[in-house]
This record gives sequence, C-alpha cells and structure tokens, in this order.
Amino acid sequence: MTNRAVIDSVLQRADEPGELLAYWTGTNGHVDLLTVPAGKRLVIEHVSINLNEFNSKPVIDCGLSTTGSGTAVQWVVCQPTASNALNHYYVANSEAKMYAAAGTTVRAFTNTLGSTEGFLAASIFGYYLPEP
Repeated sequence: MTNRAVIDSVLQRADEPGELLAYWTGTNGHVDLLTVPAGKRLVIEHVSINLNEFNSKPVIDCGLSTTGSGTAVQWVVCQPTASNALNHYYVANSEAKMYAAAGTTVRAFTNTLGSTEGFLAASIFGYYLPEP
C-alpha cells in the first residue's frame, strides 16, 4: 500500500477531519513523513519521536519541520531512555500546534554533535482542513 493510499483511507473528505498517524523509519538524522495533498491544510496536534543512535554522539535536539513555501519548526525535547556500549536510545513526546499548507513536506529530524547513524521513528497526530 502506498503512502497516498494510506492517507486516503484515513482521511475521506477534506471537510471531515480525521486522525492521521504517520510512522516511518529513517536514517541519517531526518525522515520525510508526508506531503500535504492539494487543496488541504494539515493541522498537527501531537508528535512522538523515538531515536536509536549507533554511536557516542549526543543528541542536541529533535523536532518537526516543514519544507516548501513556508518553513516552520516545532521543537520537542528528546530525553535519553537507555544506553549500552553500542546504542543510545531517546524518546520525545509532546503536544504540538503546527500547520502545513498543500505541497508542504513534513519532516522529523534530530541534530547531533557530528555525523551519526541510527533509526528515527516519528508519529504525528492531526487532521486535514480544506485549504483557505
């Protein structure tokens, strides 16, 4: 099933908001979650991020950003949860109030001190509105 099919199955009509859960796993510090479809505006109300770093570089910050016609950033606090010789685990869970216009890509990101590898999983919760 494609990303578009998943989104269309959850959000049936632009004038009837529904909940949207986007969950993707990426590497190298960021992952593109979705692109807002034409004629719609996305309202994000909550974000959760799980991060598994494969080296000793500490995480500075993490959050959501939008790319496209208008760039916005929603910072969230990443808390360390566990660590061993090979991995460092972080989690962030926060309310958000972020808007993304049609054609905008929503991205989850993390910043570290230096290059890094690992897994970044992000969930966003929100709904679509008709674009004004």
